[in-house]
Amino acid sequence: VPDYISKAPVIQLSVNHLPLNHVFAFGTQSCVNDAMLNPVLSGSEGNYSYDSYNPTTEDSGLLWVNGMTNPLVPLKQGTWYRLRVVMASPLFASWINLDEAIGRFGCQFRLLAKDSIYILDPLRNISRLLLAPGGRSDLMLKCDEVGTMQLKSGRPAGRPAGYRSEVWDGVMWQFDVAAAASPLPRAPLP
Repeated sequence: VPDYISKAPVIQLSVNHLPLNHVFAFGTQSCVNDAMLNPVLSGSEGNYSYDSYNPTTEDSGLLWVNGMTNPLVPLKQGTWYRLRVVMASPLFASWINLDEAIGRFGCQFRLLAKDSIYILDPLRNISRLLLAPGGRSDLMLKCDEVGTMQLKSGRPAGRPAGYRSEVWDGVMWQFDVAAAASPLPRAPLP
């Protein structure tokens, strides 16, 4: 196994879903505020599909990534990371388009494994990530440009309905790519 894989820092993202009718029935914890329960098209406060909002069904709710809505994941520019994602939501699938991250931020996403089955062929670059309920994916990730990007899920244009699970429509999480620290210049000793 190459060093850039075996020695890469690991980022684990567990994606889950909290139906709104559970929130209404059981109340909320102090970490959940009323703004999170209002349907919005995107944002850090309650990012769920506005179009599918229906409080009488379980088709709406909050998408949690590591217990947060729309978390900000810090990265260092030019560093390889191992990204391990599990779609723990039984209700939604996610179809994440990586084109903006690749085009604007110079990111590379290389597929290592799907559902813990490692790919024996050479790693290949991917531009989309499909995670079905219960699905797991291991990727290698590196971004060359500094900035903050949102990774969004949604049904691709021209793709008909027909999945057994509805595709989540909204922001999943954000990556904040910071400049890698440059080494301090060494002053000559007196």
